[in-house]
Amino acid sequence: MSVRSAQGANRQKSLADNEKKKAGNKRQNKKEEKQRQKTVAVLFGGPSFEHDISVLTGVFVLNILKRQKYNLLPVYIDREGDFYTSPEMFDVGSFSGEKRASFTKILFVRGTVCRFGKKLKPIARVDCAFNCCHGGWGEGGGVAALMRMYDIPLASPDAALSGVFMDKVLSKPLIAGMDIPFVRYTALEEGDFLRDEAGEAARVEQTLGFPVIVKPARLGSSIGVSVAHDRRELVEAAALGFAFDERLLVEEYLPDKRDINCAAYAAGGEIHVSECEEPLSKEEILSFREKYLAGGKTRKSTFPAVLPEGVAEQIKEYTRRIYKELNFSGMVRADYLVSGEKVYFSEMNTVPGSLSYYLFTEKFSAAGELFASLIEEAMRAAAREKKVYPSTGVLSALPAGGAKAPR
Repeated sequence: MSVRSAQGANRQKSLADNEKKKAGNKRQNKKEEKQRQKTVAVLFGGPSFEHDISVLTGVFVLNILKRQKYNLLPVYIDREGDFYTSPEMFDVGSFSGEKRASFTKILFVRGTVCRFGKKLKPIARVDCAFNCCHGGWGEGGGVAALMRMYDIPLASPDAALSGVFMDKVLSKPLIAGMDIPFVRYTALEEGDFLRDEAGEAARVEQTLGFPVIVKPARLGSSIGVSVAHDRRELVEAAALGFAFDERLLVEEYLPDKRDINCAAYAAGGEIHVSECEEPLSKEEILSFREKYLAGGKTRKSTFPAVLPEGVAEQIKEYTRRIYKELNFSGMVRADYLVSGEKVYFSEMNTVPGSLSYYLFTEKFSAAGELFASLIEEAMRAAAREKKVYPSTGVLSALPAGGAKAPR
């Protein structure tokens, strides 16, 4: 080999070595950057009649957050309450058929997610969690309580508020105490109704008259909701409602009512309230079919809603007050009924569909920034709240052999 050939070969080898070094450095930098990123667990699914809707919301949030600066950990809760994860969960198609077999069963050990098995293998330390579980214990406070127990910041409402507002009957006295109006209502308990069907139907008629709306107290997505125009229809509506819950909310039906939504979240020390939206319906009530089974068509609504003067401002003020005075966190959506110029509070959704991003922005990129602001707010709040649980000294003072229960 000539000197020139040898020099050329050496240069080529040097260039190749430099390229390998650069590639190695790039991989190392990406690895270090990923290690510096916060891990956000997105929880969805759960033992709920709204399980499938929750999966859609969870997958949507995962894909919206993909461009943000987080390591995303999908946490799917199946209908039996078991936890799973998989990189395939960014695709909604992975939840059908045999594809679920590839999911890894997991559990939380303090603030760490571990692979389930004879020997627990840590997968990731969770820095923040995002609750996308509609209905059931997910929206009713179970997920929030679990995250609280493991000291994981949650970018969603806490357990107490989730539990209260999951129950449309239980939440009414709380709203009444804030001097916010709602339509006349009563409750039906399954045991009482089964013992005295005629008497309970008569009580509803005497209290509210007809027509009335009958809905499960602890369910959403318009599941099990119907309108009753007489006692016979009330009995039928109650039978449907009791298939989903043992407690029903019965409200007076306003023939000229309009459904109006308004969302709120906190970030940067400020409460942000959306413009009002009016979902449109061709039926007496906005049904589950119209919301989710419209053949793939987008739900119809007017945004911003066209309302009488002062009504939109009143709704936004009620929403802001509820959020602030009850110390909400995360994203919520308040639903109202409007009859003429009168505004009535209907219910609070602590895990609204698609997390109500569409009431603040139409852009997916902006939705990612919105959800990221909720995550950052949750982590800042957790950093401010330092939990110290000092020993009371009781255990060390006990005599050997145990202690007797106090009388």
